[in-house]
Amino acid sequence: MNDIGISTRKPDPVARARALGPAIAAVVDEIERIQAFPEPLLTQLHEARLFRLLLPRSVGGEQVEPWVYLAAVEEIARHDGSLGWNMFVANSSALIAPFIPLEAARHIYSNPRGLISWGPPNQHKAVAAPGGYRITGEWHFSSGYRQANWIGAHAHVVEPDGSLRLNRHGRPTVRTLLMPKDKTTPIHDWVAISPPTTSTAGGTSTTSTADREQVSLAADLRRVAHRHDRRSVELSCDGQLGNDQLTADLESR
Repeated sequence: MNDIGISTRKPDPVARARALGPAIAAVVDEIERIQAFPEPLLTQLHEARLFRLLLPRSVGGEQVEPWVYLAAVEEIARHDGSLGWNMFVANSSALIAPFIPLEAARHIYSNPRGLISWGPPNQHKAVAAPGGYRITGEWHFSSGYRQANWIGAHAHVVEPDGSLRLNRHGRPTVRTLLMPKDKTTPIHDWVAISPPTTSTAGGTSTTSTADREQVSLAADLRRVAHRHDRRSVELSCDGQLGNDQLTADLESR
């Protein structure tokens, strides 16, 4: 198997993950006790760039082949399953980068510890309004919240008359609104069979998790400006966020 793939960094991602095995094994009991990933392990994971394996190189990612990524996750998960899960979530959320403006993706990932956390789509609606959308609700199962610094909220778009906006395929349009984590409110209500350190959470306005709990988030979001070519988007949360908030249309492109 080709472990190196197209990554230009040495050693290759799988070797980097394998090298962290002893450091992970040394703190598995601490991870269980504090339900979070302690330092210096978290910094070592960032320095090894294991949260950026699927992130495009144009925004500072590794952009490795899927089989290299999966082998690296396997190396981490053999020592701690919840850490493997968080590695998967951080990389899968990075796949939004090609769907948002390049400058927006670079804004998020210019921080070497930049991570996005979100949960699965649910029943929430983003109501079309002058200049953008308004959205209010709670989002659950946002894994990786503790170590994330950006939070995503998924929603169907609803027209002012209450009808669902359909995309060119005739299906409901789904929007993902991204906002800084410090503009969100976590609700720690993770109760499940899975390990607490999966950092899953639910909340109002936004969602995130980093170890093993569920955080719920709620927010009132309004996109206040955008260009029709979708290259520039400005959003606000309760009138506070301004151009720190970003949006991606996952279905209509």
